[in-house]
Amino acid sequence: MAEAFLTVWASFADTVFRLILQEVDKRTVGRMLRKVLSDRMTMRLVTRLDQRKAGATSFEPFTWKMAQRSWKSTPGHLALAQASLQEVSYEMAAFFDRYDILVSPVLAAPPVALGEIDQEIGHDDLIEMLSTYVAFTPLANFAGLPAMSVPLWWTEKQLPIGTQVIAPFAREDRLFSLAAQLEQAQPWADRRPAAFATRGQ
Repeated sequence: MAEAFLTVWASFADTVFRLILQEVDKRTVGRMLRKVLSDRMTMRLVTRLDQRKAGATSFEPFTWKMAQRSWKSTPGHLALAQASLQEVSYEMAAFFDRYDILVSPVLAAPPVALGEIDQEIGHDDLIEMLSTYVAFTPLANFAGLPAMSVPLWWTEKQLPIGTQVIAPFAREDRLFSLAAQLEQAQPWADRRPAAFATRGQ
């Protein structure tokens, strides 16, 4: 499931790049660039120009790596990945024939410090880190299922620990009803970590 999800996820980055190249093609200079340079080199030139203009990097290193991952795949790889994820979606539908909700953590570890997830490390190492840390949320994403995160537990440092609740397709009403009951039983609106930032500070 994880490998199939990564294949589809990588295709999104590739799609964004292709949409940008379509815009480049609308200008004569852009079409000439693509003929002289490869699509990848054209994208790098476009992003460098954009970076000079905006003063910020257009794409994070991870996005580039995901696009490169997609370039190594074939249409068959993408079709197989989509079929694999569709099969998991069917299994989830069967699961909800027996159960009302699925409960899991949101993350596999407490919230990490800023900068701990470093995009400059090796791509494979970063993928392994993310796959371990964010192991539970992709299921609802690709299966198209409604899900919510509620802070039902707190660490000793008063960092909220999210509990993820997934409901069957189009059953957001279950989540709203359950969230209201949970908040009444264990209120969290007034809870704050020991140090936090707000807009304007």
